[in-house]
Amino acid sequence: PVLLFTFPQVLEGLEEYILCDICQNTLWQPYTLVECGHTSCRSCLIDWFNMVVAQAPARNVWNPEYACPKCRTRVRQKPIEDFVLKSVVVAVANAIDPKNLAPCRQQTEPNVWNKFFGS
Repeated sequence: PVLLFTFPQVLEGLEEYILCDICQNTLWQPYTLVECGHTSCRSCLIDWFNMVVAQAPARNVWNPEYACPKCRTRVRQKPIEDFVLKSVVVAVANAIDPKNLAPCRQQTEPNVWNKFFGS
C-alpha cells in the first residue's frame, strides 16, 4: 500500500483540531455547546459566560443571554463535556510530545454551569 502521509504529518494535521478556539491551548477539558456544536475548553467558556454576566448591569440587562464565542448562536443549555474528543486530545498530545500531558488550569467545580443556566 502507498502511504500518502507520514505519521508525523498526520499528527501535525490533527494538532489544530485539539486546540481551543479561544485560548489556543490544548483542549484538556473540552465542552461542546449543544446549540451550535462548537467546542472550547471549560475554563474559556466559564470566563466567556462570566464576562457576559459582568457586562449585563452596565447594559441594563438583568437576565443575560449567552452566545457561542465563535458563531454567536444563542446558548440556552449547559455545555456538555466531550469525552470522545478528550480521549483523542490525550492520544494526539501524547504522540506529539509525551511531556506535554500536564493539563493547565483544570477546573473541577461540578455544578459551575448552574450559575449560568440554573440547575
